[in-house]
Amino acid sequence: MDPLLIALSTALEEVPEAALRASLPLWSVVRAREQTVLWRQGRPADAFALIHAGALDVLVDGTVIGRAVAGETIGDVALYAGDARRFASVRASVRPQLLVLTLDSIAHLRAHANPVHEALLRRAIGGAVERAVAFERVLAQLQVGNFAAPSSTSSGLFRRLWRRMARGTPDPADCPPLAGLLAQHPLLARTSTQVREAIAQAFTPQAFRAGQVLSRQGEYDPRVFVLAAGHADVLRTIDAQGGALLLGRVDPGAIVGVDAFTGAARTASIVATAPGWVHTMTREAFERLPMAARTAWLEVTLAVSVRRYEAAAQALQAAIAVFATRHEETMPAMSQPGEEERGEPWKYR
Repeated sequence: MDPLLIALSTALEEVPEAALRASLPLWSVVRAREQTVLWRQGRPADAFALIHAGALDVLVDGTVIGRAVAGETIGDVALYAGDARRFASVRASVRPQLLVLTLDSIAHLRAHANPVHEALLRRAIGGAVERAVAFERVLAQLQVGNFAAPSSTSSGLFRRLWRRMARGTPDPADCPPLAGLLAQHPLLARTSTQVREAIAQAFTPQAFRAGQVLSRQGEYDPRVFVLAAGHADVLRTIDAQGGALLLGRVDPGAIVGVDAFTGAARTASIVATAPGWVHTMTREAFERLPMAARTAWLEVTLAVSVRRYEAAAQALQAAIAVFATRHEETMPAMSQPGEEERGEPWKYR
């Protein structure tokens, strides 16, 4: 059996062999020596890769912020955006072997509805979410000292929010139709009206009050949300007394909870700060979508996940910089400027 087919069968075991065989001409196998810079920050994101063996360092502004190992993906942005730039540089750490797709190859898989494309989107989403969560946990540890925990007599953040009742329930006529919100998304705007309508029909509108917890940290909630009206905060509990870290604020049009379909527990709570409406889609409704609509939504999910990962990485870098100025004697040595410039070009099969 072709070694490339064996490698793809191992990495994408859920994909039928016939689909894998059809994709073989589209892949390149790339090997690199240690310290070789494969991709550079700021350059066009013109390829995606599965890591078949070895490991890679991920660098932002010359500093290593993480490591990608066998079984993971890199260059995820190439799966959904043809004109994006690299967020980070990638450097060989432990002699990697990569299975690479160019933008043209990705477009070919998508145009021919090859199951490999959907499998790669799902794999990349899971990886992006895991990396973002890991960075957010470290960030919370660094920032916990900046947030005062409630006193022992406090009722807790979420219980206080629950007691904040709105003056009435939103009128259903005020709920913006989801199709209009979807059409404003850059990835969905390029799809057909039929695809957007199919996605919109999979969602269910739901009214909420100010103070209502739309999704709770630690629970398994197989729903994704599109905020239609109102506002919400994304909060992570960081201690047993109910102290919380504000991760972000959500405005109309935002897509949140995209990690719901990964099967993992919620890593944060979504708490409404004003009355409004949200559209929700369950995993079961998503799986019933026509293939074109399902692929389009997976691309949106990956885009949101990658943005979350990039934001967490940037916030962590900033927090580490502040931490380092206060604790210089405890900080390990970082990569030196110019280190990422060493190495050789890619070696293709």
